[in-house]
Formats: sequence, C-alpha cells, structure tokens
Amino acid sequence: KWTAFPYGDAYRSDAAALKKHWARLHAGDAEPLPKDAKLLDGWGLFHAGDFQKACEAGVKLGDAGAALANKAQSIYANYLESDEDKKVAIFEAAMEMAEKATEACPDNANAHYMLAVSRGRYSQFINMIEALSKGLGPKIRDSVTRCLELQPDHAEGHATMAGWNAEIVDKVGGMLAGLSFGAKKSNAEEHYEQSVALAPASPVP
Repeated sequence: KWTAFPYGDAYRSDAAALKKHWARLHAGDAEPLPKDAKLLDGWGLFHAGDFQKACEAGVKLGDAGAALANKAQSIYANYLESDEDKKVAIFEAAMEMAEKATEACPDNANAHYMLAVSRGRYSQFINMIEALSKGLGPKIRDSVTRCLELQPDHAEGHATMAGWNAEIVDKVGGMLAGLSFGAKKSNAEEHYEQSVALAPASPVP
C-alpha cells in the first residue's frame, strides 16, 4: 500500500481547476492536456498526491497512460518510499513499462523521457559496476537525446541530460567520461541553464 501525499487535493475531483493550471503544472515535462477524460482524471490523482491510484489509472489505460503511470511510480519511489528494495522493484517495473511505451509510441517525447528517468533512478540504487555492465549509461543518454529531438523545449529533459553528464563526470572523472560516454561538465552546465530558462518556476530543474 502506497502512502498518499496530498499537495493539491482539489485536482482529484475538479477537472476545471486541473485544466486551468495544466500549463503551469506541466511546464517541466510539456505533457499535452489529455483529451481523454479518464486520463485527465488519472493526472488529477497524480497532482493530488495519490500516486498509487494514479499509477493504477495509467496502467488501465495502456500505452496512453504510460507516462502517467511511470511518473507516479518514479515520484513515489524516489521521494516517499523508504525501503531500498522496494525502490529498486518499482523502478524495474517502471523501466519495463517505459520500454513498451517507447516501442508502441516512438514519437512520444515523454515516453522516452520517462524511460530515461526510470533507468537513471534505477542506476542510482544499484552499484555502478552493475549499471555499467548493463549498458545503462549510454541507454539513458540515448533516451534523453530522443526526448529532446522530439521536444526541444522539454525542460525536465534538459535537467535530466544535465544530471546525466554531471553524474558520469563525477563517477569516472572528466577524461574518461568524455572519451567513453561523451559526457562533459560543460554539457551539464549548458543543459541545466536551458532547463531553468524554459521552466524557471518548476521545482524539478
């Protein structure tokens, strides 16, 4: 049972309020306002902090709800779940769902973004050798790159790319990071600045 984290409970039942504030709420990920009422309701649960129900709603909607389900899982696991093993299991499930979503919807920027996020968070909770042996470093980079190709103004995508460059440089050193992965400190700074410029009021960048 996941613990709900109420921070905008009105969105749970007030679709009009959710639509009114949609652009602000999604300034970071540029998620389009859903036309499907059930998907909009699911996002209402997400913004009310009921991540378990939001995830379940996204799963029921299949590929159309994958971004919702994955974001709900990732936010919950990263910020609210205290059990490390459960965190890893949640990110494993999120990766699997995101992989299927990118296959079914290859032109959906947020499908690729959430694949990068779930892989990145998963990598942080396993040891570095295991992450590198699974090729997760380049896979994360490639997923974010595809997200930004599809949606150049994706602020959270730029933030994730900034974090990826910074993390690789921090873990293996500047020279090896550049030679093996193409990661650079200057890239991290550039993408971070772009992220802040695109969504200065977002808590994510």
